[in-house]
Amino acid sequence: MRNIGQSTLQNLLFVLFLFALTGCGASSSNLAATDGAASAKVTAKFVWAADGKSTAKTVASVPTGVLTVRLKVTGPYQIPGNSTTASRYTTTKASFPAAAGGGTVAVSPGTKLTVNAEALGAGDVLLYEGFVRNVDVVAGVTKDLGTITMTAPYFKQAEVTCLGCHENSRSVSGDSLVAEYKGSRHYARTVSPVPNYGVNSTGCAGCHGMNHENPNPAAGVWDGTATGNRCFECHNAGPNLITALGHKQSYKDNNTACTACHQAHSLAFQQALDLPASGHGTPTQPAWNDRDFSASADCNACHTPSGFKQAVASTWTNTAATNTGKSALTCDTCHSSATFYQNNIRAIGAYTAGMGGFGTAAKATVQYQDVNQSNVCVPCHATRENGKSLTLGVADFSNASFKNPHYLGAAAVFYGQAGFQYYSSASQTPYAAQAYTSKYGVVVDGTVIKAAAASTSNSTPAISVGDVLVGEKAPWSHGKLGMNNFQTTKTTSVIDVKGNLVYSGTSGQCVACHLGPEQTHSFDAFKGAEATWAGTLKGCYGCHTSEDMKEVAELDEKPKYDAAMAFFQWQLAQNGAVYSEVYPYFYKIDGVTALKNWVATSTANGMVVPGANGPANMGAAMNFKVLKAEKGAHVHNRTFMKQLIFDSIQYLQTGVNTFSNRNIASGSTDPNGLINFSNYSTSLISSGKAGATTAIVRGYIVRKNTAAPTAGYYTRP
Repeated sequence: MRNIGQSTLQNLLFVLFLFALTGCGASSSNLAATDGAASAKVTAKFVWAADGKSTAKTVASVPTGVLTVRLKVTGPYQIPGNSTTASRYTTTKASFPAAAGGGTVAVSPGTKLTVNAEALGAGDVLLYEGFVRNVDVVAGVTKDLGTITMTAPYFKQAEVTCLGCHENSRSVSGDSLVAEYKGSRHYARTVSPVPNYGVNSTGCAGCHGMNHENPNPAAGVWDGTATGNRCFECHNAGPNLITALGHKQSYKDNNTACTACHQAHSLAFQQALDLPASGHGTPTQPAWNDRDFSASADCNACHTPSGFKQAVASTWTNTAATNTGKSALTCDTCHSSATFYQNNIRAIGAYTAGMGGFGTAAKATVQYQDVNQSNVCVPCHATRENGKSLTLGVADFSNASFKNPHYLGAAAVFYGQAGFQYYSSASQTPYAAQAYTSKYGVVVDGTVIKAAAASTSNSTPAISVGDVLVGEKAPWSHGKLGMNNFQTTKTTSVIDVKGNLVYSGTSGQCVACHLGPEQTHSFDAFKGAEATWAGTLKGCYGCHTSEDMKEVAELDEKPKYDAAMAFFQWQLAQNGAVYSEVYPYFYKIDGVTALKNWVATSTANGMVVPGANGPANMGAAMNFKVLKAEKGAHVHNRTFMKQLIFDSIQYLQTGVNTFSNRNIASGSTDPNGLINFSNYSTSLISSGKAGATTAIVRGYIVRKNTAAPTAGYYTRP
């Protein structure tokens, strides 16, 4: 392996080449910040690799031939007075005598900037280089990078022209094209496993050709041929197999294009590692591998990348099967560009979810609020059936298959839109409109949100009729996340004028929790919470200030939720609806025969509830299933989740619902005045289980008022 500094002939050729680059943008001049907004500084010192390449052993003395060191800072920068990183691009350069041992350059504030140190010899020949990536710079502050280790560059004769012409080119990720490429393995590898275009090296010329023979070498898919796909040529045999690189064979089998996940010149970034290991990106997960969902118009839109893109592009008027085969989600499913992903999210406004079908085939609709980038999460987590579509979609409840609400309905539960809701007005009318008397904890009448006074408990301003109930006016704390320009920055302060939920960004609730400030694409909300910790402050976004959220959610909240769901399941069985994890999920009391009669007169024949209201009977089963399949209901919107459990159990026990609007005068000094807990307790004790479980459930889904004048009365959650 040779480098530029090791060959006099190469140096001479390179110098002559640079002199000829006047039309290609090469420059060695000192530049202040070219964006005109320099208000910060970056400083660094330089150490030198003793053997030219090794970073393990360094020397203090400047190598022979090195005359000047140039610091170059590239990347997107922040416009003064704008709290977000703009799409504008900075290229800042400053040169110093090598003997100075370091230098400082004026820069514009920004995040994830790249600092490139270039050691130059006579004629500005590049002899050594060093990089510091993902540098955050704050206005008015000097960012000290410490030392940058300088190593000899990898010299490939075939790409000298490429690097010269593209020295100041911007990549699709907003960084220097050359700096981004030099951070990839393609730069460090000098011999190509499959030479092409007369070039026996990886990199610029090895992928594109010396004369731009292949402008898009990653075009096409892993279809078993080399036509038009340079990636496949090199990664189809030997040690370069995509599976040997840690990729799933399923991506190859599913004909997934490389650029669906990888940016072209920066092949290794954390999101590309996170996604394949997540539930969204693992091809063996049931959501992608249970069957070929692309062959079904009912499934294609959410269970395949191509189907989702097709549905979004047509505003859900085209959800037809596309027959692309099984595939997990890829980066370009949610992002609108196949190569540039930063903030480039597919445009989905306030989503209207079709229940019981898509588009004009829907039997009912649910309108979701606009939650910015989190809109892209809603369609596939909004469920497929609710109480209204159930009511309109079943003609005969004495002989009807269970209307499965579908799986992982996180958005439906989070925003209070899920399941069969037993009230649509304060007059306790049976389910009609898609609204709850206490939706998000705010009183509504039919589908019209009523006014509500300001809350001092969670810093919620006064609410007017028609207000959007996410962001600042969200009456439940998690609904405040990711809205109203909260900044995504760690802090030691936990108090903000908008309440305790601070610095959660502007991309909506899903992004704030499941990607967090570090954009973690494992979608693990606990990792998102950890990324918001500052010093001794833990919790999440400064709200749960001293709590480890994983411990709170999994060791405290989850057991209580599980206990409440066990009571719910037990009560359904008492009414003749026995739940099973096996489709169609609800069976008669024999545990074998699928439940079809939802208005039976005997539990031996089907489901029995006083009053025999078919939609409400099946609705109770729907509520259990939507919560059972949601996985995060104990965290997302606990008040709404408890409301579904409470109302369903009360209906199953009595055939009616009372106390729908939390009117304390309707309460009771005995919790059994709301729901009968005694029978469940007796059942637990007789089966050898601890009766204390009943107390846990009772405390979870009802609450005791301790304040006068109604102290001692129990209310709904």
